[in-house]
Formats: sequence, C-alpha cells, structure tokens
Amino acid sequence: MGILGFDIKTGSGGADFMPIVKYNAKAGRIFRVDRVNTGNGFVSEDADITQIFKAVMDLENLQTGWIAFPPGGAPSFTLVPLALDASKQVPVPAKPSDIHKNGCRVVMKLSKACGGDVREMAGSANSFLTGIEELYAEFLRERGKYAGQLPVVVMATAMPVKSGSGAMSSTNFQPKWRIEGWAPRPVDLVPQAVPAVTPPQAAPSTGATVVPPNVMKGVPAPQMADDDFG
Repeated sequence: MGILGFDIKTGSGGADFMPIVKYNAKAGRIFRVDRVNTGNGFVSEDADITQIFKAVMDLENLQTGWIAFPPGGAPSFTLVPLALDASKQVPVPAKPSDIHKNGCRVVMKLSKACGGDVREMAGSANSFLTGIEELYAEFLRERGKYAGQLPVVVMATAMPVKSGSGAMSSTNFQPKWRIEGWAPRPVDLVPQAVPAVTPPQAAPSTGATVVPPNVMKGVPAPQMADDDFG
C-alpha cells in the first residue's frame, strides 16, 4: 500500500464546489479553470499556467479515496483526510461505483502571478497520483524543520511515462513537483472539510472569480517574493 493509502499501480479506476486548478496528465500541463459569465450563462475557460505555476499547498490536509469524473458532469468524491500520523489514519470507504477510481484532492493558494486565489486540484490518473505521492513524501521529510509553515510548490518538469504496447500504447506525463520554499499559512487558506459523498451529477454553474489570463509560452518561472501569497 502506498503513502496515499492505496496502491497507485493497482488502484481501479453534493460537494461544495471550489474553483479548480486542473492537471492534464495527457499533456503535462496545469490549467486554471475560470467560470466566465457570457450573458447567456457560465462557461469554463482554461488558462495555461504551467510555466509560472506556484502555490502554497495545504498538504497538511491532503484528502485521498475515490473520485469519479463523469463526462460533462461534476466530480463525485468519497474521500478521507490523510493523517500525518499513519497510526491515526481513517480507512477509506468501499469503492462507491464502477466509475470511481483512487484519487486525491489538495487545496492551495495560487501565487499572485497565477491568479492569487484559493483553489482545489484533484485527480485520479496514475501519473498525477505518483507525482503527488513523491511530493507528499518530501513534505513529510522536511516539515519538521518548518513548524507552522506550508510548502511553496512549483512544477519542475513533467516526465513522460509510457504504458501498453503497439496500438494500445499511450503516454501520460508525471508532474515532478518541487518544494521551492516554505511560508506561513495564508489567512484564506483554511482547512477544508471532506466533500459530502454524492453520486455523479450535472456540472455546476458556479466557479471562480475571473482573473486576467497569463501568457505562458516563453515566460520563465518567477522568483520567490515575500508578497507572492499576500
């Protein structure tokens, strides 16, 4: 069993909706997903923030369990908090449906360059989970040196991982996260309750406050600044 509470390689495949950051494992890219009012309803717009991604991640309150991402619908979560003390870990409930897969959810505060708000990121792709597991292991090793602080995380690169063979082969990209520094918990990054267990449902019409999109290509990763998360 892995550090997230399940075996990534063998895991099978009415929440309060928070604005999201999405990791696309097939492209190795990070997107800020904004909900935009067109006058005829809300639509989702993706802003690629891969090259400038930086966030304070609340790894103290990482959640793991089961997630379903039905096409065109809202995700369905069955999660438990991942205890920092493994002896106090609450067991993950039974798999709620055939479409649920092992997954995890983390809440973060983006840097000002990325939008500056609090968002969640969740995923069930093996490559995504492996990246989070490696990041969480580093967090556990280092957290004792930085009492009362949370890690400031960037994505150093995305490593291609091939699976299958022949016509069935495919390539996903594993995020290689890096802890760039540590920072006090931002006042608006409050620990989040585990989402209520709900069946897959229609996509919500609520979402993030729109922030200006960033131009990604050719933009170097920003240097650490004291007010990045203020």
